Amino acid sequence: MALYLVHFERPYRHASHYLGFVDTSRHPLEVALESRLAFHRKGRGSRLLAAVSAAGIDWEVVRVWEEGTRSDERRLKGKASTRLCPNCNPHWQRWGQLSKVIVLAQAGAGEGLGLLSHDLEN
Repeated sequence: MALYLVHFERPYRHASHYLGFVDTSRHPLEVALESRLAFHRKGRGSRLLAAVSAAGIDWEVVRVWEEGTRSDERRLKGKASTRLCPNCNPHWQRWGQLSKVIVLAQAGAGEGLGLLSHDLEN
């Protein structure tokens, strides 16, 4: 399983971020994540992302934890997401570290996710 953090272009009511997970047991991370994001883009999956999209707010995945677990997801949801977001917090690497973090490179439409892997010390 992997975890991913979505940053909203502008806040939707109280929310500026969404933290989700994707099952990587059947497909490689890049394939599983792109499939999950396509599901979100169609307005299915997360009610929050569906509402954000319906409100015309753009969003992007800004951080992925490759080896995340459900307990990691619960632990990270207990923190303010802006602390975890590289767009909102210049010191983001200090917060919510897991054994391996993948940061999404800026990729144009149709170019895939452009995943960059970074090992971090805990």
